[in-house]
Amino acid sequence: MIIYENLQRMLYIADIYRRDGNYYKTCELLIKVAKELAKPIDFPSMSAIIEEEKRYNHNHDPNTGRFTGGPSPTGANVLEVQGFYSKAKLNNHWSKHGSLYRKDGIYTKEDFLERALTLAQSPVGGSIKGHLTKEGHIVRYDEKTNDFVKANVKKGIITMFKPKDGKLYYEDKRKGDLEHGGKN
Repeated sequence: MIIYENLQRMLYIADIYRRDGNYYKTCELLIKVAKELAKPIDFPSMSAIIEEEKRYNHNHDPNTGRFTGGPSPTGANVLEVQGFYSKAKLNNHWSKHGSLYRKDGIYTKEDFLERALTLAQSPVGGSIKGHLTKEGHIVRYDEKTNDFVKANVKKGIITMFKPKDGKLYYEDKRKGDLEHGGKN
């Protein structure tokens, strides 16, 4: 199931690159898909499959062990739209925040988008903190990279940037969101 979702996500992103005329990135992703398909499939035990499904299902809350019917405040989430709300929103964010990401080795808006998607869909743990707003928006903050991202499962990335106040910014947002009906 996980492999299928990853392949599906890679094919979706490859199609976005193709539509944008970025054939090099399209070929790169399609080669990755082909390599994944060529790997032998390991059939783990049923309990391992269930645990993996719980870990990556965006409707599963690992704190309660229940399926919630919405995005997870702490678990992995899969965004239906693998991008920003619009191309204009991506271009705007890249022109506004892109220079802050060059020191991280991110030189293109496609890499910026990939970083935003990876963080938004990541489960909380290690350096990644997260919660949901009362509107059901996914919020993730990576202490290691100082990246703050907000996303909507149905509509994609809302924003990503490096807050000047770092973790303090995230903690203030989290506190406000939880006071107004967000979920931890």
